[in-house]
Amino acid sequence: VINVVNGAGGEIAQRLITHPACAKVSFTGSVATGEKVQQAASASGKRVTLELGGKNAALFLDDLTPEAMVNGIIEAGYLNQGQICAAAERFYLPQGKLDAVLALLKD
Repeated sequence: VINVVNGAGGEIAQRLITHPACAKVSFTGSVATGEKVQQAASASGKRVTLELGGKNAALFLDDLTPEAMVNGIIEAGYLNQGQICAAAERFYLPQGKLDAVLALLKD
């Protein structure tokens, strides 16, 4: 299960990070905030993944066609020539569609 919580950090972030039902914390954002997340999470022994510095990942679900995934990769990675902090750098695809997506990207 993945839960994505958007919004201002502060108190809600601290409660989520330190909650006993939370086994892992993944954070994408600034280095300064990432250091605070790391400290709070590691104090209770949680696993932590930090993506700092503004590069993003894109996740494609299995209900998309390979063509739609390729269009999404191009848009997410190369909009504004990739020169924006929201440009995706990594793409997560369903294993069963990987070969078809790679073939379309090559073409």
